[in-house]
Amino acid sequence: MDLRVRRTVLALAALAASALLWYLGTGFAPIAALTWLAPLPVLLLAPAERALPVFGIAFLASMIGSTNSWGFYTRSYDVPLPMGLLISASFAVTFALAVLVFRALVLRGRAMFAAFAAPALWTGAMYLISLNPFGIVGTLATTQAGSPVLLQIASVTGAWGVDFLVVFASAALAALCAPGVVKAARLRTAVAAVLVFGLTLGFGALRLSGTEPFGKPDGQRQRVALIAHNHAGWGIDVAGAEGRALVRDYTAEIAALPAGVRTVVLPEGAFGSTDANRTALTGPLAGVARAKGVNVVVGLAHKDPTYQLAVVVAPDGTTRDYRKQHDAVGAPGHSLTFVAGSRTGVAICADLDHPDPSGQYAGAGARLLAVPASDEGENGWQHSRNGVLRGVENGFAVAWSGRASRLLAADGYGRVRTDTATGGSGAFSRVVTEIPEGPGATPYTALGDWFAWLCLAVTAGAVLGSVTRRTR
Repeated sequence: MDLRVRRTVLALAALAASALLWYLGTGFAPIAALTWLAPLPVLLLAPAERALPVFGIAFLASMIGSTNSWGFYTRSYDVPLPMGLLISASFAVTFALAVLVFRALVLRGRAMFAAFAAPALWTGAMYLISLNPFGIVGTLATTQAGSPVLLQIASVTGAWGVDFLVVFASAALAALCAPGVVKAARLRTAVAAVLVFGLTLGFGALRLSGTEPFGKPDGQRQRVALIAHNHAGWGIDVAGAEGRALVRDYTAEIAALPAGVRTVVLPEGAFGSTDANRTALTGPLAGVARAKGVNVVVGLAHKDPTYQLAVVVAPDGTTRDYRKQHDAVGAPGHSLTFVAGSRTGVAICADLDHPDPSGQYAGAGARLLAVPASDEGENGWQHSRNGVLRGVENGFAVAWSGRASRLLAADGYGRVRTDTATGGSGAFSRVVTEIPEGPGATPYTALGDWFAWLCLAVTAGAVLGSVTRRTR
């Protein structure tokens, strides 16, 4: 076969394989095992191809893989198509740059540095992207939310450590297979990869076992109920006939709960009200909270002015408000709110797309976070797993009650105790489960995004290293 034809065939094969793996390994229903392999075909190709074609192939592979979400973007209110395409392009450019840095370092005989530099660039760029006002959802870490042993590293590095590891696996393997790498460099790279994954998985196993000082035994167990109406729209006005009927229906669902439930969580925007008519909701909820001895956390879309609240109705009839801190349409809040007499904090949906208030709650002693949420069906799994990651990062359990989303409870180690999709044929989806409170604040809570900054420092060194003279 002619050399040019052979190179073209290999390039197209790498493009097709990587695109397929990105498509299957990411998105709203990822196959977690394939995510690890998605960067590999392009990384294997990179040292044998010119820089510009490599960049284009990597970019196209990621963009084609991201088409698994484009249909959702065409229907989404929260993430319309132009924003969705911008997200896809941002991820694709990041991947392409990571491949270029890997290629440059391998060609300069720095195989082990290449194995670390590619995931460092990816992780550092994801961190910078996450600083936008909307936060970040759907990174590679989210795809691994079903692997609690792996997730434990997030208690030290944040979720950035999981993102790093997923890309590192492909980068290390590609560095080992790169042509022209001397035997000693291959050996160093292999030993480094074994150490990284051995220490990560060993730490995860010890932490899940409750072995001090890596982890702690399960905390006090709390029985929680997650309830969501399957068909009600957003922010139903409590002053109207539909709103009054919905209040009665929710109240009846709470009244029918079994004994022992301490906290009930309803979705974000389950109701809408002004200050003047708010008692049409809080009055009936106070009555059932008193009768059942439960705390009720309900999402309320406040009108005139517009902002999002979570209202906590206590068994004694008193109420506390939490205002959403990352509110895209209304004035954001700045304070933490705890369920009275407990270590249960309250946050709302997109708040968990950002490091805070999760880290602030952990620092204040939260061991469980009650989260009224709202999604658009398809993205419910992905978004709720963002909540799971925040719980591991900061050592608190998560009770997530989503409208058009999921009813999910996970402990502070990322082990999902219950997970049910809402939107069934019946009027309500309801889950009652016992969940242990989390172990409390973690090293990540204290240190913040130190690992992301380390990745940025490694990236800077890699860029400098990639422009030096090639070795023979």
